Amino acid sequence: MVEKTGNSGNEKKDLVEKASYLMAIISWSQPFLDGNKRTGIVSTIKFLRDNGYELEMKKEDETEIRNLLYDIQNQRTCLDQSVVKQIIIIVFDNIQLLLYPQDLIGSCLVVLCLKS
Repeated sequence: MVEKTGNSGNEKKDLVEKASYLMAIISWSQPFLDGNKRTGIVSTIKFLRDNGYELEMKKEDETEIRNLLYDIQNQRTCLDQSVVKQIIIIVFDNIQLLLYPQDLIGSCLVVLCLKS
């Protein structure tokens, strides 16, 4: 699955696909005792930000993403590709290119503070 993800040659499309799978896989695999969906969402936001994009969701899209992540979590046998495709569409519709390099600097500062 990973080898086939995000290799279209279209940078924005590839980043969104990888970010969406990151969110979905963390929610599906449940690696933590608690907060897996939140971790998936935050990881996706961080991944997109580090690659020059901002994820700004409308309230109804936030609700839809959470519902899709619950659907993924409840299907324990395999990661439902149709649900992931819906997540990809929502993420793609809600990202925008960061306009200023200082937006990226703020992201780097957060990482430095966390490592200290």
